[in-house]
Amino acid sequence: MTTILIPCQGGTIQVTGAKQGYLILAAGTNYNQSNGNAAANYSFKGADPHAKVSATLAAAAANPYSTLYKTHTNDYKKLYSAFTLNWNQESSSITTDEAVS
Repeated sequence: MTTILIPCQGGTIQVTGAKQGYLILAAGTNYNQSNGNAAANYSFKGADPHAKVSATLAAAAANPYSTLYKTHTNDYKKLYSAFTLNWNQESSSITTDEAVS
C-alpha cells in the first residue's frame, strides 16, 4: 500500500483512484485540570496540543497498517479484557419469566 497525504479542503476529504485505504486520526486538547485555580484565573487552559498531536500522527503514519492494527488490538485487549466474571453456575433450562414468577 502506498502512503499519500490528502489535504482536507473546504471541510471535505476526497480520495480518487484508490482501491483501498485507511484514515489515521489524532486529536488533543489544551484542557489542564491543574489550571483550575486562582493563579491560572480558573482557565483550565494548558499548552497548545498541536505539536504533540502532529508528532503522534507522524509516528503513526510511519507504520504499516498491520503494525497499527496489532498495536490497537493489543491496547484494546488490555482495557477490555482486564478481568473475567464467572458466576460458577450452570445454564438454567427455565426461562427468565419462569424464574421471576
